[in-house]
Amino acid sequence: MQSYRKFLVLEESYIQSLFIQLFVLGKYDPNLFEPVILNPLAKVFKLKI
Repeated sequence: MQSYRKFLVLEESYIQSLFIQLFVLGKYDPNLFEPVILNPLAKVFKLKI
């Protein structure tokens, strides 16, 4: 969250959530998700199934 000059303190269960993995950390499986829009204001992913 460098662009916001903020940081998050989270429990492990929150860190493992899909929302945090995709939108905060930017970690995703490229076999399942395709990024459509990635910028500091919005992130949009398309599910590949």
